[in-house]
Amino acid sequence: MFRIRRIYDEVLPGNRSALDQVKAIMRSRFSAVPAEEIDQLGRYLRNPFLKRFLAILFVAENLRHRVQGFAFVLHEPQIQFCYLDWIATQTGKSSGGIGGALYDRVRREAAAFGAKGLFFESLPDDARLCPTEALLIDNRKRLSFYEQYGARPIIGTAYEKPYKPDQTCMPHLMFDGLGRTEEPKRDFVRAVTRAILERKYAGYVPADYIEMVENSIDQDPVRLREFRYVKPSAVSAEIPSAPATGLPWFSRTSTSPIMFTSKAMSKPRYEFEAS
Repeated sequence: MFRIRRIYDEVLPGNRSALDQVKAIMRSRFSAVPAEEIDQLGRYLRNPFLKRFLAILFVAENLRHRVQGFAFVLHEPQIQFCYLDWIATQTGKSSGGIGGALYDRVRREAAAFGAKGLFFESLPDDARLCPTEALLIDNRKRLSFYEQYGARPIIGTAYEKPYKPDQTCMPHLMFDGLGRTEEPKRDFVRAVTRAILERKYAGYVPADYIEMVENSIDQDPVRLREFRYVKPSAVSAEIPSAPATGLPWFSRTSTSPIMFTSKAMSKPRYEFEAS
């Protein structure tokens, strides 16, 4: 059994313990992320000016208050979008539905904020873009999972283009319309892309690269990739309703069976700075 709750700060002992466990999962799952980025999670929750996003942390914890997985989301109220920054479960354990339940909770929160879309990164499933077979297997599982919600890669842009000569396996920018079926507008996606690259990856990607990627988004509306793994008729994009009272408990088999067992749900651009 597990439940999902939001952590607002690290003041209360229970929240502080949960945050410490989230950091431990991050260190095991995202080894190339700078240590200071992980250490500042609590500050990001308290101070939205640090990243120029409202930071939201959800944890899935069992009856003994052990964190089984988490999702870290960034909300941009002016542009009206949410960005799923991190989602992961404990190392060495299958998700048992925890990953799916966390993603459902993130979608419901984004919709409640009035977001026009939920964005995130996911590694490519094409051998031409990602030549490592082991990664391709995991990538295809993730993209298949997201397609169940109607979430797919944005195509026809330079978002996957490397900003250093030796980079490979650059991530797709994914779009989940949160129940909407229409493709996103060009100016909206341009604003979202600039916000992600300027704020999330501040100090990592150069200004001319950001400008190039933004200008490459020239189709209106922006195109999403055709479904590869799920029939459109099988998509379940409806936002789940919130529970009437309290925090619901889930059994580990009551939610999506996707296995969140790889190193990360998505590989951020930090990874490509590692030697």
